[in-house]
Amino acid sequence: MLRDLWFLWAAAGVVTLGTLAYTVLLWMRQTRLEQLVARLERELE
Repeated sequence: MLRDLWFLWAAAGVVTLGTLAYTVLLWMRQTRLEQLVARLERELE
């Protein structure tokens, strides 16, 4: 029984960490894309 609970806790932790990492990566890519677009707009003017 305890082993099953440990497995569930580990799975929940992995999912939580994965979601956090994915969110951070998406956010970083989004901000980098916005910076690129802003720089391109300045160069085109």
